[in-house]
Amino acid sequence: MESISLLLFKEGFTIQPLADGVSPQYYGIDENLVWRNGISVPAAVNHNNYQFDKNRIDLLRLVITILSQPLFYAPDEYLLVLNPFSTYFSNKRSKNCKNLFVSLINIIVSYDVSGYGVPYLSAIDQGGEQEMLVTLAIHLLLILIEYKPPSLDNLNFLIRGGHISLNKVFQYFMMQSGALKNNNEGPLQVDQRIQE
Repeated sequence: MESISLLLFKEGFTIQPLADGVSPQYYGIDENLVWRNGISVPAAVNHNNYQFDKNRIDLLRLVITILSQPLFYAPDEYLLVLNPFSTYFSNKRSKNCKNLFVSLINIIVSYDVSGYGVPYLSAIDQGGEQEMLVTLAIHLLLILIEYKPPSLDNLNFLIRGGHISLNKVFQYFMMQSGALKNNNEGPLQVDQRIQE
């Protein structure tokens, strides 16, 4: 995961080479690494550099593919199973996490929907990499924003939301955390124990 994170901002692959003596900031927002101007970065070095868009598109597709693990879960397990990939890419302590979020947002915000001023030009010109990059950036941003790591708060939300398989969800979560020891409490006692 860290290799993919570093590859997203690799010199000569997804960004232009850095100037001599410039060291990249992996844990902060670096205008030398961010893909477009916009929020938090008024002057990104790579703003008008579209030669790396093909590589960026391939990497965003890769990240979206590895984040698709929850598609294979039952609805009961969705908020209960830890997805290590989503956890890594949404963790502020991960390398290039902030640069990735700022790049995704700035790609979306800086996209010119009217193109050359001709309405519906995208219906004629289907080969634009810029449009594909914006589409993938929107998908990835929504996936990362929507992800919630499993926690007792998520379980409490499911219980209070009237989840249809309340006992099953609670027992599964507690078995995973090692807190349930063959205790056959009903939903009311479970709800009371969570409040304490």
